[in-house]
Amino acid sequence: MSSESPRSALSWIFIIALGVLLGNGLSGLTQRLYSQYLMHQFPSSLEELGKLFGQQVSMTPAEHKRQLAENKTQSQLNANCDYWKEQVDQKDNGQNRAFRDMACARAKGMYR
Repeated sequence: MSSESPRSALSWIFIIALGVLLGNGLSGLTQRLYSQYLMHQFPSSLEELGKLFGQQVSMTPAEHKRQLAENKTQSQLNANCDYWKEQVDQKDNGQNRAFRDMACARAKGMYR
C-alpha cells in the first residue's frame, strides 16, 4: 500500500503549484488595491497637505522668486522712507516733508 502511482504525485505537484500561483496572484491584487486605497486617502497636492498639517506649504520656484522681488522692493521703499525722514530731521521744509510723506505712503502700500 505504500506504492504510489506517478499520476498521483504529478497531481499533487500540480495542485501545489496552482495554490502557490493563486496565492501570489491574490497577494499582488490585494497589494495593488491597498496602494490605490492609500493614494486616495492622502492629499494629492501640497496645498491640501499643508491644510492637513496646518502649516504653510513651500512655494514653487516662481513664487519664491516673486516673493524675493517683493521683499527687495519693500526694503527699498522702507529705506527711501527712512532717508526722507532723516532729511526732514536735518532740514524741515515743505519739499522734504512732501517727499517724506510720498515715500512713506509708498512704503505702507498706499501708492502701488
